[in-house]
Amino acid sequence: MSRILPWSANARDAAWNDFLVSPLPRRSANAWRYTDPARFIPAERPAFGPTVRRIPEAKLPEGVTVAPLDGLSGEMAETASRLLGRALEPSKLHSLNLASWQEGLFVHVAPGAVPEEPLRLQAVANERPFVSIRLLIVVGEGAALTLEDEYSGGGSGTLDSAVELFAGPASCVRYLAVQNMAEGSVFHLAQRAVAEEEANIHSAICSLGASVFRADLGTILAGRGAESHWAGAIVGSGDQHFDHHTVHLHSAPRTKSDFNFRAILRDRARAVYTGNITIGAGAPGCEAYQEARNLMLSDEARADSIPELEISESDVKCTHGAATGPADPSQLFYLASRGIPEREALRMVAEGFIAPVLSGVPATLRAVLHARLSERLGAL
Repeated sequence: MSRILPWSANARDAAWNDFLVSPLPRRSANAWRYTDPARFIPAERPAFGPTVRRIPEAKLPEGVTVAPLDGLSGEMAETASRLLGRALEPSKLHSLNLASWQEGLFVHVAPGAVPEEPLRLQAVANERPFVSIRLLIVVGEGAALTLEDEYSGGGSGTLDSAVELFAGPASCVRYLAVQNMAEGSVFHLAQRAVAEEEANIHSAICSLGASVFRADLGTILAGRGAESHWAGAIVGSGDQHFDHHTVHLHSAPRTKSDFNFRAILRDRARAVYTGNITIGAGAPGCEAYQEARNLMLSDEARADSIPELEISESDVKCTHGAATGPADPSQLFYLASRGIPEREALRMVAEGFIAPVLSGVPATLRAVLHARLSERLGAL
């Protein structure tokens, strides 16, 4: 059984009380219109269970610390206590995770440390009815981190994961989340990054598995000149349900954000994307862009894309776009005329459709993302 530090126990109790009195998100709001939040609520307060996240066995680079949240002490414990729960905005689901995380991991990169190799984490869910995990990442000033965070396993249960990332001034972070959960599982992922002055964050999500998946992603651009770049890819089939919500909050001047999201769906799969860009008063010179495109490989598949803009400044550049449609018949005809079978032709068209997402992902993460997508596309 995990050992809970005093600051963690106090935070858990306070969060559980907040969870009990907080209402579920309103279904009338765009962010929750297509997915019932009650799907992610357990019948009772979860008990502690076995470990699901694997810590790297290889020797870590100098300046990088990876440790269980409930085993920290000294300065590391003080840092975690100060930042845990500060990036994600209050909600019933966030309070649930704060109160019930059965396993937490702390990743810390010392100021100025620039490790060359990616850090790879794996969360393999077990068959428990409800598993809750947490990841807290702190990257110091002028430091760099490339992190691959992969989720798999599960079955008939629910996995709830919260990821908070704090990028210090002039830091550089590359973050990839791969969701490859087993069929039948339900997964809720909440992720927020806080980017300080001149911080640069490149994030990507690859959504492939689970029967129901809800991802609440975003970046708070808190420092002047900070940048956040997001890429997202979905490949769905059968009756899979994907719901992605993104938030970019520009609270400092001269900040930049963009999001490029692409979904490939067949059978009766469904993908929902709602994206919010908020530029606050006192944050002039900001640039923001979001795009969502959906490729439908069957008549029964469905996709919904809803962009939202909240702008309180006049000196800004904000654009958004969305498109949904089937594979181009002329492309399929051309491939068929070259003797390429229909299934292989569809796969080639799908790979071409997803290529812009790959090209926008940093090279340190592109190979992993390409491998996961190619494997999934080959199974369609």
